[in-house]
Amino acid sequence: MEERPVFASASASGGSLEAAVRRVVASVREQLAGARPDVAFVFVSPEYGGGIATLGRRVRARLGARHLLGCTAGGVLERAGEIETGPALSVLAGTLPGARMQPFELRHDQLLTMPDPDVLRAAVGFPESARPFFVVLADPFTLDADLLLTRLDEAYEGSTATGGLASGGTRPGRHLLYMDGAVSLFGAVGLAISGVRVRSAVSQGCRPIGRRFVITRAASNKVLTLSGRPALQVLQETVSGLPDADRELAQRNLLIGRVAHEAQDDFGRGDFVVRNLLGVVPEEEAVIVADKVRVGQTVQLQLRDGGSASRDFADVLSAARAEAQPAAALVFSCAGRGSGLFGEGDHDVRAVGRHLGDVPLAGFFCNGEIGQVGGRNFLHGFTASLALF
Repeated sequence: MEERPVFASASASGGSLEAAVRRVVASVREQLAGARPDVAFVFVSPEYGGGIATLGRRVRARLGARHLLGCTAGGVLERAGEIETGPALSVLAGTLPGARMQPFELRHDQLLTMPDPDVLRAAVGFPESARPFFVVLADPFTLDADLLLTRLDEAYEGSTATGGLASGGTRPGRHLLYMDGAVSLFGAVGLAISGVRVRSAVSQGCRPIGRRFVITRAASNKVLTLSGRPALQVLQETVSGLPDADRELAQRNLLIGRVAHEAQDDFGRGDFVVRNLLGVVPEEEAVIVADKVRVGQTVQLQLRDGGSASRDFADVLSAARAEAQPAAALVFSCAGRGSGLFGEGDHDVRAVGRHLGDVPLAGFFCNGEIGQVGGRNFLHGFTASLALF
C-alpha cells in the first residue's frame, strides 16, 4: 500500500519568540504523532527581534526535520486565518514518502555568471531529467527574481516554481532566508523536490475587458501600436466603452495581460501574464508596460478589484480541488491583498478552506509572488500562488 504524505501546521502570535516556538513545535509534533517530517516551512515576523536569526536552525532541530526552508514576513498565513500585523510565526511540516529533495542557495552575482544551464544544475544538485518542483524564497533587495526564474527555466525546461519574495524589511539586510541550519541576508534559497507530485495554483486576481489585440509595433517596454492602431487610442477607446463603475475602476486599477504561450488555439484565464501599465507617452500615442514586450504578442486589458480577485481565486481553487485533494498547502499571497484589497481579513485562507477543505496550511504576505503561467515561471504582483502537496 502506497504511503501518503502526512502534514501538520501551527502558528503563534504575540508573546516572546521562544514561547511561540515552543507552542508551534509542540502542536506540530502532536499532529504528526511521532512521524519525522521530511520538510518544514517557516515564516516569521521580524518584530520578534534578534532571536529570529537562529529560528530556522532551532525549529528544524526540535522537529527533527530533514530539510527546512523559510523567511521573514510582514504578515503570515496559517490554517485559521491571516495575521497581517504584529509578531507572528507560522509553520508547515510533513512527510513526503518517495521524495528526493535538495536545498540550494543562490546569489545574484552567481546568476550573472551562469549562462550555461549545466552550471545552475550543478548548484541545484539535480539533473535536468529529475524535472523538480521548486519552492523558492528570495530577498527583493539583493536578487533579480526574474533572472533567477529565467535561469531555472533554461536549466529545467517545463519545471514549476512557486514561492515569494521576503517581506517585513525596508532595506537590504533586513530580511532573513532560512535553509536547513543556515541563514542568509541576501540572494535566494530554494528546495528542489523530485519523485513525488507537487502541484501549483496561481490566481492573478484580474478580469479581462475589451477585446484582444496583437502588438504590431513595440520597443522594449513601450507599446506603440496594437493591431495597427496607436496603442494609447486603443486604451482610451476600450476604457470609454466600459460601464460607469468599471470606467472609474480603470482610473486606478487598469492593467494589461500578455499571452504567456502563443502556440494554442484559444486563450482563457490563466493564459495571460498580467502586468502593470506604468504610464503613457502622449506625443507617440504609446503606453509603457512593466514588462518587456515584442511584436506579435497577444494582449488584453485587465481590471483588478476585490470582487474580481475573489472570483478568480475561487475558480483556481475549484479547479485544483477537482484535480485532486491536497494533503497540505503553502500559500504565497501578495502584501497588497489581505484586508486592504478585500475589505476583510482572512480572505485567502478562508477561500482555501472552502474549496480545499481544512488542510494544514502556512504561508506569508510577499513582496512579489512566484508562480507558473502558460508553462513558464514568472514573478507576479497582487497574486496568490500555491504549492499543493
